[in-house]
Amino acid sequence: MADAWLNHFTSVNVEVYSAGTKPETVNPYAVKVMALHGIDISENTSNNVDEYKDIEFDFVITVCDNAKELCPVFPSSNVIHKSFPDPAKARGTEEELIKVYSKVSYDLKKFMEQFAKENLRNKKNLFAWVEIPVQDFPRAKFFYQSLLDLPIHESKIGEVLHGFWGHTENSVGGAIVTEGTPSETGPLVYFDGGNDLNDYLNKVESLGGKIILPKTCIAKEIGYYATFSDTEGNRLALWSKN
Repeated sequence: MADAWLNHFTSVNVEVYSAGTKPETVNPYAVKVMALHGIDISENTSNNVDEYKDIEFDFVITVCDNAKELCPVFPSSNVIHKSFPDPAKARGTEEELIKVYSKVSYDLKKFMEQFAKENLRNKKNLFAWVEIPVQDFPRAKFFYQSLLDLPIHESKIGEVLHGFWGHTENSVGGAIVTEGTPSETGPLVYFDGGNDLNDYLNKVESLGGKIILPKTCIAKEIGYYATFSDTEGNRLALWSKN
């Protein structure tokens, strides 16, 4: 559950690994509880922490006291410990166990959200800005505004019309611009597809675009991607962890 929540609150350029000192199969109650939040961990694997002892992590997080004591030493990593109750030790009816797992899941969610906010989201992005060339500006504005469910703000800089979408201190911003030539062979821009990229991809063709490659698994630990062309003929992509 900790792995799932940290992946939920971080971006594609963050790699999250999870393991235990005595790994077992993913608990079905954990699967049920996370599914209530729209997060599928049914295909997750349970690994032994010794498998990762030679990896230089930026952070190592232990979430129970036993793990803290038995965890291998990662000398170059920032080790953080936060103790949570082990829900697998709980006993009771199914309803009682769901409540226990829900409480631990909620506490893990709050901890991982705060951890990501303080330690990961403020890292500098490799890219600062993306511009997508368009020919029919009103058509393209409608497409992207409807696809991304974001307002696009118009502004003219010199002779070039820009349509800006959201940009914050910790995210890459961008715009559609009436400059350059739309292309299916240039650099491939990936949009964050949220929890499931199909939520966006399913809108592409009804908005006038074309699906090139449907949702495809890259690798379980990396996630999924799909490619499409917009109304102007630009080839673009979507990515999601799930």
